[in-house]
Parts: sequence; C-alpha cells; structure tokens
Amino acid sequence: MTFGPNAHEWLGRAIGVTVGAVDLVRLKGSTSSSVFRVQFVRHGTAQRFVLRILDNSEWLANEPDLA
Repeated sequence: MTFGPNAHEWLGRAIGVTVGAVDLVRLKGSTSSSVFRVQFVRHGTAQRFVLRILDNSEWLANEPDLA
C-alpha cells in the first residue's frame, strides 16, 4: 500500500500537525495489513506511534472481523 496525499492529510488532521511535519516509514513483516512508524514533534515533544491499516482485501474477505 502507498500512503497517498489524501491519507497524509487525514493523518495530519488526526494528530494535529502539518503534513510536512510527519515522518512516515513503512515497517516490514505484516501479513494482514500495512504497518507504518509515525514520528512527529508537537509542542516541542517528540511523538511516535505505529499505524496499522487493514488493506489486504484477500485477508479481509476471509477474516471480516479482523479489526
């Protein structure tokens, strides 16, 4: 999965920072989804979390209650 401009804008709004202030790196090893490390600075404090996006349509068809 690519994390496109619309997704970047949504993420920036959700965490309260500008899009350019977010460092997003795709992590390896996920089976049922795409996983990203998200880093940014807000109010002078470094913030970091993992964002999981359920985007594997085949997996979701077999496991509709995955989320």
